[in-house]
Amino acid sequence: MSQVSIVKKAKGMIKEFDSIGDAERGRIEDVLYTASKFGLNFIPVAGPFLSELLGFMFANPVEARRSTFINDLSDHLQSLAEKGLVTMEDLKSNEDFMNVVVNAIPMALRAFEDDKRVAFRNAILNTAAGHSPDETKTQIFLRTLGELTITHIEVLYYFCNPAMWYQDHNMEMPTNWYTGSLQKAILHAYPKYSDSIEILDIVWEDLKRYGFHTSGGLRGAMTGDGCFQPRASLLGQEFMGFITFKDQ
Repeated sequence: MSQVSIVKKAKGMIKEFDSIGDAERGRIEDVLYTASKFGLNFIPVAGPFLSELLGFMFANPVEARRSTFINDLSDHLQSLAEKGLVTMEDLKSNEDFMNVVVNAIPMALRAFEDDKRVAFRNAILNTAAGHSPDETKTQIFLRTLGELTITHIEVLYYFCNPAMWYQDHNMEMPTNWYTGSLQKAILHAYPKYSDSIEILDIVWEDLKRYGFHTSGGLRGAMTGDGCFQPRASLLGQEFMGFITFKDQ
């Protein structure tokens, strides 16, 4: 195969890759990198132009994630230290912190959504600042975070405190609903899910299975006021507190 043919094929792959959604692309980046380790061995010796192009296409995405994540985490820990909330000596002797770091970082690097990696970072920061639950619950929360999607987290975040959600997003909470449903409420907050009704039902049942709420289904009719009442259980609220962090 000539270098011209390889370049044309590479451009086609890049164009096809760019058309893929961000979530799916996160998985594909890792697969492409692994596949490239084998595929590049079958490409004849390439000139500088082609070598640079292939190097760009098949750069290890995990290495980039690791560098970005570690630098971001380091900056936030440094900020806590400057505020007198932690010290390097305390962290070195803090077994809870060390355990969370060892378990959370590999999970964070496997996550392909930025928001998931931020959630893992927040879990580490909360532990550093002494705001984590007991060891058993911490490990369960980390494992659960690895299993949940961003949709799960957004739905739980909303139903922890709908009034606070509207305040955080600088939006007016509806006050003229006579009747409605939890489904109507979550779609008002996240209209992007209007074409994913069935997925929301699955997400809601998943959250119930994890013990993060004890309510019925999303589609049940209720009063307008009922639509905006907190629905998360104490466990759900504790989990959300573990994966969110506000600089003090």
